[in-house]
Amino acid sequence: MSNYHAEVDAAVFEFLRPELKRYEERAEQMRRNVAAAVAGTERDTENEVTERRRALQRAEQELAACLAGSGECEAYRREVVRRRRMLEYALEARRIVQRAVELFRVAQRRYSDTVTTTLDDGRRIVATASDRIERYQKRSASVTSAIPTGSRSASGTGSITVSGAVAVGIVVPDCYPQGFAEIPIAVIATGDTVTGAEDFDTGQSMADLRWAVEALYQVVLPAMRTFPHPQPYLRDRDIAEQRTGDACYLRTYEGFFGSRAITLSRGADGTFDVVNGHHRLWIMRQAGETSIPARVTGGWP
Repeated sequence: MSNYHAEVDAAVFEFLRPELKRYEERAEQMRRNVAAAVAGTERDTENEVTERRRALQRAEQELAACLAGSGECEAYRREVVRRRRMLEYALEARRIVQRAVELFRVAQRRYSDTVTTTLDDGRRIVATASDRIERYQKRSASVTSAIPTGSRSASGTGSITVSGAVAVGIVVPDCYPQGFAEIPIAVIATGDTVTGAEDFDTGQSMADLRWAVEALYQVVLPAMRTFPHPQPYLRDRDIAEQRTGDACYLRTYEGFFGSRAITLSRGADGTFDVVNGHHRLWIMRQAGETSIPARVTGGWP
């Protein structure tokens, strides 16, 4: 994580805090709206039952009045039967609504619990990440103040500081391990082992190699110029930036200055053959580098 990314992430968390609050408010408003809708449905159902019960009572009263007289009452009897049936439908509808409301309220409680848990988790994640970024920025500021800015050369200045020139254009920076030197690409016989992306195997990642080249100049070499043993710093920085796999600084250091380093063999004519590192050399050439750090075998001129 760069300071730029840390600043961007901090801004993201500043944006997320009010968003979490708005989400909570929207969830509460939705809960109130749904509760009002449920209450309205229950009220409408109950009103319908009440109205149909009154209609039945009126029909029964009219039938009773008819029976007290001497007229034909069959029509009144049919109306009472119809009103009773309509009341039964309304009562059944009320039972269905009541059961649905019971099931809904169980689901609503689960939903409310989920929303509460989600909001609590969100606040905790934002708070933890924000605190981590703040600590990283403080730590990065204290560490980077002791490390020179990365450059496209083996030293922190515009030219390479050397302990001694061993051949024209070949230098040995003080910070390089024994047996390593900065070799101009122009004197390396690259051949045609790697000529493009099609020469990379399935397990080889061009993106990781490009990242490693950038990390070499921006982080690894500055750390090597600052610390006699840069591995602890690079490991701590990987942890701080949560880097794993090939795209990490310690792995980059080991790739360029460890057992898997680019290895060159000096030829009789002063040029160098590639023993190991064809793919990295091709990536660095494509990136516009003019020299590379490499382990040299076969002696110096």
